[in-house]
Amino acid sequence: MNIDLKNINFQFVTEQIKKLDPKYRYAVFGGALLLVFLLNYLLLLRPLLGSLNKMSTSTTELKQNLQSVKNDIARIDQNRAQLEKIRSQVDEVKIKIRSKQEVPLILEDISKIASHNSVKIDQLMPLKDQQEVLAKNETVKYYSLPILIQVRSSYHDLGRFLAQLEADKIFYSLASFSITANPQEKTHHVVQLTIKSVISEPYDSKMDAPEAKK
Repeated sequence: MNIDLKNINFQFVTEQIKKLDPKYRYAVFGGALLLVFLLNYLLLLRPLLGSLNKMSTSTTELKQNLQSVKNDIARIDQNRAQLEKIRSQVDEVKIKIRSKQEVPLILEDISKIASHNSVKIDQLMPLKDQQEVLAKNETVKYYSLPILIQVRSSYHDLGRFLAQLEADKIFYSLASFSITANPQEKTHHVVQLTIKSVISEPYDSKMDAPEAKK
């Protein structure tokens, strides 16, 4: 129902209110104020509160979405850092990979480094029966080749010998290490260690197929 305020005679209403008993007059005023409050609430405050609630919900959702985006960005940065670390490790291992034909050269390099650092080699032997496959694809196979080294050396010369072996990318890990006192030479000890080198060789994946084994 639409109320046309232009058609209401406010003077008439006012005169009628003045004629009322004072106690009823206050009641009418109170009712009018209550009516005005209800109209303000229904027409103004209620829609405004509804809009504010919607805005609060939207703000909460926006904050949650923003936090989710921040978490995703943090994970991306972590994954990128991890990927770079893996790439660095792969590049480092690639430098140390030698071909199967280079095994005699590896032994020769070890001998030269030992001689350069005053380390006497008593035994130098690749342990082919203990080699392990690390990875392979359709054309290349990579495996670790343990190399047994037994030397006589002082602690100082031994330290320089091992440091140069690592610096020259001769091996990627030290499998075993032991030192035994030499009664005949107090300053030189018998040292036995096993290092692992990464070796590659040509590989044909078809040879592992069931048809090829028949």
